[in-house]
Amino acid sequence: MLLAGFSAIYLTVLTGGRDPDALKDSQERVITSLAKAMSLSITADIADLRTGAKVMDLSHDRDPGQVLDDLAKGYPKWKNLALLDSANGKQVTARGEQIPMTAIPVLPKQPTVYPVVNKSSAPKLLVAIPVAGKADQGYLLLAYAPVRNPELKQEPEVNRTLLLVDNVGQVLTTTGQPLDQSAQASNLLDLATKASSRGEHGTLDGQRTADGQEYLASYEPIQVDGLAGRLGISLISIVRAPTVIVPTNWDGLIPAAALWLITLAGFVIVRQTLVLPIKALRADALNIADGHLDDPVRPHTTQEASTIATTLERIRAGLLLTRPVISAPGKRSPVLVAVGAVTGLLLAWSAGTLLLFGMNNAPVPSVLVGSSKHEASTLADAVRRSMAEGLSDVKALTTVYGNRNPQELQGLLDSMIKDQTRYRSLYIVDAAGKPVAGSGRDPLRPLAPLPKGEGISQGNTSGRLPVIYSYSPFPGGKFSAVAEFDVDHLTTMLKRAGGHAVLVDSGMRTIADTEGFLAFDQIQEPGLVSSVQSSRKGQTVSGVQQVGTQRKIVAAAALTGSASVSGLKWTLVSEQPISDLRLTGNDVAQHARVIAVVGALLSALMFGWHYFMLIRPLRRVADMAAELDRGDLETVIYPQRQDEVGTIARCLEISRQAAKKGPVAPDRPSLSLIPRA
Repeated sequence: MLLAGFSAIYLTVLTGGRDPDALKDSQERVITSLAKAMSLSITADIADLRTGAKVMDLSHDRDPGQVLDDLAKGYPKWKNLALLDSANGKQVTARGEQIPMTAIPVLPKQPTVYPVVNKSSAPKLLVAIPVAGKADQGYLLLAYAPVRNPELKQEPEVNRTLLLVDNVGQVLTTTGQPLDQSAQASNLLDLATKASSRGEHGTLDGQRTADGQEYLASYEPIQVDGLAGRLGISLISIVRAPTVIVPTNWDGLIPAAALWLITLAGFVIVRQTLVLPIKALRADALNIADGHLDDPVRPHTTQEASTIATTLERIRAGLLLTRPVISAPGKRSPVLVAVGAVTGLLLAWSAGTLLLFGMNNAPVPSVLVGSSKHEASTLADAVRRSMAEGLSDVKALTTVYGNRNPQELQGLLDSMIKDQTRYRSLYIVDAAGKPVAGSGRDPLRPLAPLPKGEGISQGNTSGRLPVIYSYSPFPGGKFSAVAEFDVDHLTTMLKRAGGHAVLVDSGMRTIADTEGFLAFDQIQEPGLVSSVQSSRKGQTVSGVQQVGTQRKIVAAAALTGSASVSGLKWTLVSEQPISDLRLTGNDVAQHARVIAVVGALLSALMFGWHYFMLIRPLRRVADMAAELDRGDLETVIYPQRQDEVGTIARCLEISRQAAKKGPVAPDRPSLSLIPRA
């Protein structure tokens, strides 16, 4: 009965309103992916600048202005540069826009980042890096560049506004739809800004509006690793999407009522086939043991009880020298059949509950499908940008340091490997493709001349690991710089996806996989293959598909937008089981699985208790009664339990002794004085 109550409660949907959890999870992943991509891009740009600063040759008589020109040429993002004398803070030389010195209260002794925010222009970064000079002279390199907004692709199902804000709530940039001026949107923006300024991240949900829309505010602070200071800016996404309505239903009452009926039927069956026969046998056995032989033993319909009753009746009649009153012979079922039938009903109920509710195909709101599409597109863009920046790094290396001997660049290569996690190795090769200087792990690229010009190449389509590298020639063409990408880094980026994500090449071969993979293993699922093929036509695609035995949201996005990366013809495909989404339908299915397991366990427990506590002891007594009925008056019947079945066994033993002595004389006393308690 208790399980029936739980079924009625946990399989009934009483929300009659919103189901925001899955949408919140989706939007939080989107904003986290955008903020992470933005943070990594800023960190990579600053790492490039730090690498360039480490090898700035100001210890000799090089013109500082020429050094800044080389830096600006190699790292186009950092066109606004200045060099200060670290002793007195006076400017030595500068290039590009005037740098706002007021943003630096005290000249730093270590690499530091400062946010520069004003209402008239986009937010900018000011980076200060100490640089060694001649003798005891030191310099401070200042670089000034705008913060690059993340690319936002709108979803038809979602009205999204992406905002970059500072710690006091000032909106620095806006991307996407204009910000709704409603009080609810303003309040969510204020709460998200305060939370992100404390370094927190998450998603806030608002109230449902009169037109059936719902506000969500997801926030994530932008952080830069490896530098002192804080950017003090955050990325906030304000989403206005259709509310996911969950109608009230009372389906949980159906299995609850069925279980109630099964319980009632089981109670009646067990009582009629086991409990009442044992009580009746006990009463008749006590009558015979007490010497009350006038009333015949009552017949029974189950095999064990009928066997014992027949034996007692024959002994009673034999003692009186009368004809026994025995019901017509016939095949009787063991009591185990009745208890097994009740157990089978409970197991059938558990299986039915599991099939009807536990395998529930929860409907997927279109807004979640659209969010998965946006998530795949954002992630593919992050991978593309990371690889494009890898090409920019080697181009900067060959541009800024093209007049250096390769061995002189060993320190620079070591620094780049240390600062950039995207590479497994960096090296310089000669015209034949032989490494002449390098850093990191051993190269995987075979010893062969590089393709002409610059670009990104996939070096193999079989083998233990994919070999992906960017390359750029030094002036003169005698040497080239090569950066091999780390597949583990690509896999780490893919793990921002909400489910399983795979990066495949033009032949549908696996390049990176979030769940472990065999390199170049081809994807075979028709739904995944179809999604990849559709995405290569230029549009990110998403939809609900049957993948194997599971329903999943599948999204695919081609890596486009950069000529060097687009040439690889790579595609990112993600799949998220619908059962993993926080939907009310999934909650009901989970509850049903738990209830089904509990029902099965209770069935096993009930069967085991009845079998070991009643059925098996009763069978033992029935077997001894059968031997006694066949004429075995010598075997002593020992009771093994102190219950009704044990009482029946003691009475059989007394009856055996009486039968062995012969018929009862008219004045013979009672056979026994067994108490009737």
